Amino acid sequence: AQLPLSIDCVVISLEIYVDDGCIGCGRSLELASRVRERFPNVHVKVFDASGPGGAFGDLVLATPTFILNGKRMSLGNPSPAQLDQAILAVMKGPSE
Repeated sequence: AQLPLSIDCVVISLEIYVDDGCIGCGRSLELASRVRERFPNVHVKVFDASGPGGAFGDLVLATPTFILNGKRMSLGNPSPAQLDQAILAVMKGPSE
């Protein structure tokens, strides 16, 4: 018998790219904490451009940048509502 798929099976990753000289990046870290609290199943990783190996791929043009499941979601900090909406849309999956 097949088990029904649950929302827990969906792997969601949020990557947040920050930098020491970035004015808005403190807010980015607050948003990362908020996502970890509200969506414990979302894998949140914060990358620091000023740290070792600070080169980023093509999706990151500036900091902060939010990448949700491999797609650039926001250049700059999204609002908490925008972030929630994007994560919930990924959880629901592709629309019919």
